[in-house]
Amino acid sequence: MKKKIIIALTLIMSTFIAFGQSSTEAKNILDKTYNDYLKSNGIQLNFEIVTTDAKGNKTYNEKGVAKIKGNSFTLNTDNVNAWFNGTTQWWMFKESNEVNISDPSNQDLTASPTGWLSMYKTGFTLKKPVSKTVNGKNAYVIDMTPNTQNPDFKEATLAVDKNNNTLLQIVLKLKDNSVAKINISNYNSNYKFNDATFIFNKADFPGVEIIDLR
Repeated sequence: MKKKIIIALTLIMSTFIAFGQSSTEAKNILDKTYNDYLKSNGIQLNFEIVTTDAKGNKTYNEKGVAKIKGNSFTLNTDNVNAWFNGTTQWWMFKESNEVNISDPSNQDLTASPTGWLSMYKTGFTLKKPVSKTVNGKNAYVIDMTPNTQNPDFKEATLAVDKNNNTLLQIVLKLKDNSVAKINISNYNSNYKFNDATFIFNKADFPGVEIIDLR
């Protein structure tokens, strides 16, 4: 369950570093989103993840807040807190009151922006963007399929707000035909986060059990 939570939450990070290889129009849209992301000293957003199985039955639901700067991020939900400073990951599981610490390599960064960046750079086929209404907003909807065998999902769909080039929604179809949908709201790129924001501070969580996996 912990691994599923980690993967589901960090899917959201992948969308900020997505690059396409096929449709020029789709690539230009994603480039605008990515360039705006690079220019920001800090992004904060709300998200909701809903997963359904192959029959459409809801299997998981999580709401939270993400803070992002460059390749660093924090996540805060009812079940999990997470920090990643570009080198070290801290995952705090509230139910068990424990923190797992790791320094993931490029090969096993499946649950961080670094891993998703590496994965997306391997190449995706992008279809021509389609105009749709997503969460009440006019959006470009772009379907993506990986050019190489991907261990986690076989299709991805990104919805980008036409007015401000921010992400509205990510839909991932996994290998077992289950679906993860991530809705994004309250996207604000005007924050200025210092580096300490993305580092776990034990003093803030007295009594937590530390499990150092490095």
